[in-house]
Amino acid sequence: MDNDQAVKTYSGGKPNYTQPKEWEGLTEDERMTTMENCTYDGGKVSWNLFGLAIESKLKEKNTCNAWHGFTDPEIRGLVHQYRDDPFTLVMEAADMLMERNIS
Repeated sequence: MDNDQAVKTYSGGKPNYTQPKEWEGLTEDERMTTMENCTYDGGKVSWNLFGLAIESKLKEKNTCNAWHGFTDPEIRGLVHQYRDDPFTLVMEAADMLMERNIS
């Protein structure tokens, strides 16, 4: 596998695209910019929008053939669990997405 290229292999006669092995997470600047872009009413964060924006940014950086994102209940659960700790929310969401999308 090339370092930055997806490789086409075959499984059962069908193409199977694999993603690069190394996961690319978000930088601190990307996390903060994403959070700032999801604010309203003088600084309140829309956590559902924030979760979707983080997922989208990670998907953009780690494009693979079959992306496995969050369901609405999962986003609501994460937001409820980490509503007072946005940094941990981002880290937990990133970890979940990484586990789902790297084989």
